[in-house]
Order: sequence, then C-alpha cells, then structure tokens
Amino acid sequence: MTDGSASHGARADGKSLAELRLLEAVSAGRVMGIASDHISTLAFPDQSLGKHFGEAVGRVADILDRFQPKQIWYPHVAEPSIWSRDHPATTKIVRAAAALCGRQPAMFEYPIWLWFGYPWIDPAATRRGERRAYLRASLSSAFGFRLARECQLTLDIGDVLETKQTALAEYRSQTGGLADSPSLAKVANGQFLAWLMRPTEIYAVGRPPIPQKHD
Repeated sequence: MTDGSASHGARADGKSLAELRLLEAVSAGRVMGIASDHISTLAFPDQSLGKHFGEAVGRVADILDRFQPKQIWYPHVAEPSIWSRDHPATTKIVRAAAALCGRQPAMFEYPIWLWFGYPWIDPAATRRGERRAYLRASLSSAFGFRLARECQLTLDIGDVLETKQTALAEYRSQTGGLADSPSLAKVANGQFLAWLMRPTEIYAVGRPPIPQKHD
C-alpha cells in the first residue's frame, strides 16, 4: 500500500529505503512462491495513506477486478494507530474497494499491532518509547477482549512456519539488517514477534462490504 520510505525517520534516506522495501517485498514473495508479477505495489507515501483515500480505493478496485479473488485479507478493523495510521487506512480502503466491485468475496481480518497490548505483552517488557503504543493497543483490543471474542477462526501453520520466518527475514530493514535500524525482534524484548511467529494464527471473519450508492 505504501512505499515504506518513512519507517526509519531520519535514520535512512527515504528514496533509498523505498527502493529497498520494494526489493524486500519481492524477495519475501519469492520465498512464499509468489511470482514478482503477482505482487501489486501501490507505493503511496508512507504514513500518509489516508490522504490518498480516493485514488487508493480506485487502484485497489482495479486489482480486485483483475484478479477476481474469492478471499480478501486485511488488517483487523480495530487495528490501533500506533506508529502511523496506514494500517487502519488500509482496512477502510480495501473494504471500500471491495464494495465498489459489486461482488461478495469472503472477508478476513488479521491482527498485527493488536498483539502489542495487555494481556499478550507483559507491561514490564516494554521500553520507555513503547509504553504509549502499548496503552493504545491495549485500549483498541479492549485489553484482549476483542481478539478473544472476534478472532474465532484459527489456522494451524506449523507446516509453513519456517517459510513464514524465512520470508520475514527478507525484510532486513525491519529485522535489524540496517545499521542503527529498529528491529521487530526488539519490540517488547521480543514478546511481540513471538506472538506473530506462533504455529497457530487467528483471524476474524469480516462483514461483507456495503455496496456504495452512486448518483
């Protein structure tokens, strides 16, 4: 959805980082058996996705029309705005695009930063710069109640867990492969990444999008 150019702030040149993030996405796709020409990169400005809502909806709708998917997966509707608002914006954009297409594919929501809150993360494991984000994630998940109540779909990924780990490792800019780079492995002293790397994943079944009326 975005180019990832602002993910490291002043630690890295935005243009170079955007180019690197694209290469990382292609490499991760290759690990999972996804050809590069099956990866659609919209490359909207990082941390500003909501400002391009209309254009993004149109481009995602074009992708859905082209591939005619039977399933659509997007961040959970309660995904908190922690480091940026791009995840919540992605959810709104994808759902709006699906409504435009006039079909009813199965919708599924996956938690990301919802894991970064109580009771999943021990508050003592968070560092000073993480504590406000921890509180936001805890509130968004109703202190774990939303995940327990809504994410009733479970998927055993034990047979592909190693592939998932290898794919994530291709995102070196996110896993500490750059000098002075933040690392997902260090968030909450590793507890956050540990939740994402369990052999079982959970999802919420999303409500079908409401078709938009046009005058």
